[in-house]
Amino acid sequence: MKRLFMVCIGGAALVSCTATQPQSSLRNPSSSRSPLSMVSPVTNETFWNEYQAASPGFDPKDLTNAEYRNGVFFRWIKANPVAVYRDLREKSPVLFLDQNKQKLRRGLVGDRFVVLATSADIQSVLNNKAQFPLAKEHESIVLGAGQKFTGVTENKWISAFATRDRERIQQVIQPLIEQAIEEGSYVGKDEHGRLFTRIEYVSQLGRKIPFLINEKIYGITGFEMKEATELSRSLADDLLLNPDNNPVIAERAKKASEILDAYLINLLDGRIQPPAGTTLADLQAQFRRDVGSSPRLTTAERKSLVRILAGVFAGVETSQTSVARALEQLMLHGQLDRAQRLARQNDDEGLRRMMYEALRFEPVAPYAIRKVATETRLPSGAVLSPGMIVLAGTQSAMFDENVVSDPYSFRPDRPFKEFLHFRRSGMAQIRDQVTEIESLEILKALLKKQGLRAAEGHFGEIDERRPITSNMIKKDKFRMSFPERWDLVFDAAALRPGLEISDKEYPYEDYLMNYDRESFRLCLGGIKESLVRSDEDVVTSRDRFWHNMSEIGRILKQSRTIIGNIGITKMNRTRENKHLLYCRMPATYRTCVETQKFKLLDPESLETHRSQYASCRSNLTDLEQNFYENIFFNQPLDSSRLNASQAKRPQDPFFYFEDQIKFYDRYRARESMMNPAGYVMDNRQM
Repeated sequence: MKRLFMVCIGGAALVSCTATQPQSSLRNPSSSRSPLSMVSPVTNETFWNEYQAASPGFDPKDLTNAEYRNGVFFRWIKANPVAVYRDLREKSPVLFLDQNKQKLRRGLVGDRFVVLATSADIQSVLNNKAQFPLAKEHESIVLGAGQKFTGVTENKWISAFATRDRERIQQVIQPLIEQAIEEGSYVGKDEHGRLFTRIEYVSQLGRKIPFLINEKIYGITGFEMKEATELSRSLADDLLLNPDNNPVIAERAKKASEILDAYLINLLDGRIQPPAGTTLADLQAQFRRDVGSSPRLTTAERKSLVRILAGVFAGVETSQTSVARALEQLMLHGQLDRAQRLARQNDDEGLRRMMYEALRFEPVAPYAIRKVATETRLPSGAVLSPGMIVLAGTQSAMFDENVVSDPYSFRPDRPFKEFLHFRRSGMAQIRDQVTEIESLEILKALLKKQGLRAAEGHFGEIDERRPITSNMIKKDKFRMSFPERWDLVFDAAALRPGLEISDKEYPYEDYLMNYDRESFRLCLGGIKESLVRSDEDVVTSRDRFWHNMSEIGRILKQSRTIIGNIGITKMNRTRENKHLLYCRMPATYRTCVETQKFKLLDPESLETHRSQYASCRSNLTDLEQNFYENIFFNQPLDSSRLNASQAKRPQDPFFYFEDQIKFYDRYRARESMMNPAGYVMDNRQM
């Protein structure tokens, strides 16, 4: 049975809801529904049938002509590349896409895209960097540039250095992983009284460990976790998954590159001191010995070293995505038990082979983006002209029946030569090799946990920032391409002492449990008093609707007052959810703060916010002040001021569900409160 969920689009007064297919259907079917699905779940058609039926032209004013060919290709390659490549190998191994300015936003360099689907053509492109350089190059990120130095090429030097560092990374990473799991997990009891441990993989482990390796091995310490994630994510999104050159994504990557460049130059020049014990000094000394022609690095050599370090920094998304997708595929293909046995036996070679095979079904990126430098004839006979953009289907090469044996079966013994991951993907840099080490170690640590499984419900599916209400009005920062959240569960031996934090992004929720639920709900709804006085006032849904409609004027007036004074929009335009803390604050504090007009989350209003806070903070407890200063003013959370004095919920039995439902979608919870014409404006909505 197909599951539906409601997507609501609403303004201050009216809300419109339509039933929509779950967004997981937009992801690769090899991970979302079944290991192999070759047709659209909506039309039941293959890619090639839809592509052939689509009109090659595009008139944005003609609403009936939405299924044009370029659009069909890019939608399918994102949703199900395995099916696309199978059809292309059979029907059109070299597929030329005409440039379309509306869809492809003026493209990258040339006026045509070419998609390669056979292993021979793809290998020819990946192995010839001079004729097929990267389609886009940021100042600090050049993958596999192959620049020549005295007696050695950059790529060979990178490979040699990463090999020398492998053992040290392995020694450092193992205790970091266990510490991150201990600090980032939640231990509790389910409704049956069974103990469990739960961890949000992406933020508490997948991204955290690579950033810690960057710090402890390479001395890159100048960024807070949030900023580092933003920079790494921006670069990876553009370099790996932006073939049609979305200008917003490209500009964000350019800015990230400039920030990273400036930091790394200061680091190399000694204006920023790395932590003691890192290998940065060793890296520089080795680089001078192997590469440098003089005791001091030349400008070109320093620039190359900046590129190498930037590659180390920027590959965090590759590491965390590799683990998430490999583990998910092991679960889907029924290989989890076998992988866990290998992990507990510390059989790294066998486990690495299984990780590679799992990633074959859903790699970090299903293609490599290149451009044509000079006219080139491929092994297939196709001739590519200078300026063309090449999508070399690396995943297609791993399913090519002429090269790969039994491609649609999961084979744990598959030879490494059939894979195009990490170093084998034609991108030679330290990060690729560090990523391989990090991914294997994180995956192994998780597989050693007894009872490892995906959490039940929404968070048990890899969330790649599915569109929500606000996205239909104001687009997300990033495409759905890298994991943003995935909750994993495994067995626990005993409860831990002290207060357990269920979601590390919202620690105040477990500390501040004695808040006024009615006031909280109305605050998030943007109104000051309940629409429905009591259940006796309004009995049926129809009566409730007309009752609410009769009060629309009063509702709009209240909404305008609050939105005008404090700028608490109900359209969920921020993913930080700071309003969840603000609305937990006592009504006396919020009334005091709102006497001054300003926008709560506008950086330009920060000083006004600070001033109002200073005037009104006497209405808050010390614990509330501690969290407020941390969330809104970025001050470190003072652990000495944390206590459990406000950690008990109201004794009203109606709120018993809060003891069990600790993992839920805050975004949709917020949006359910922005429903001034809705039917359920009482505490049951919580």
